[in-house]
Amino acid sequence: MGLWRQGDFRPALCLGNRDHSDLPTCATFPIILGENCSAISNQGGVLRVRRGGKMGIYNCRDFIKDIKAHPENYYIIHYSCQNLYDDNEALSPRITSIAITHYATEQTVSFSTHSVAEELGIVRDDVLNSFDKVELSLLQGFYTFVRDRRDKYWVHWNMRNLTYGFEHLEHRYRVLGVKDAPVIPVERRLNLNDLLSDRYGSGYAIHPKLRSLMELNGGIHRHFLTGD
Repeated sequence: MGLWRQGDFRPALCLGNRDHSDLPTCATFPIILGENCSAISNQGGVLRVRRGGKMGIYNCRDFIKDIKAHPENYYIIHYSCQNLYDDNEALSPRITSIAITHYATEQTVSFSTHSVAEELGIVRDDVLNSFDKVELSLLQGFYTFVRDRRDKYWVHWNMRNLTYGFEHLEHRYRVLGVKDAPVIPVERRLNLNDLLSDRYGSGYAIHPKLRSLMELNGGIHRHFLTGD
């Protein structure tokens, strides 16, 4: 049991938008954690917090168990961007496509340069001159999709930093003028590479591991791109 000072608490971080102004502003409460962090109450001087399930999964055993039990809670994400050495005016690489698959239904939603440009009425020869507009619309579509699904698990492949990752997507959105990207909590991001390493060891496949996994599981998909 720990101590919680209400003046140090930020409900929006884990309790949604509930109003807790009825709690004393300077009181210190012992905490009892329940199963679902979706509500908070003061019962006899004891602050009871109900959790909305585990915030994160940190090993492959828990991942396999949970994805079998709750496949509807999992999305698989991958994206493409300009190469670091492309002619991108020495700026961070532009986002060119994002694909998301809902694990339970196998339904895929994609946001790509060519489809967005077509929707905006921009002809192929004018895409480069209108790339800011196209990329912004692409990211707006992506973050609209993400906004109501931030409590789900997002399975990815090494999307771990500003060079290539969720932070890169957020950075490009800010560069294009939007400051309030609906961020997926880090506890909800599951790196499949790390999970496989946890179960089988770091040498579970030869480099490049993603391609090797395809070869071990039926062969390279005909639409596979190397990213070179």
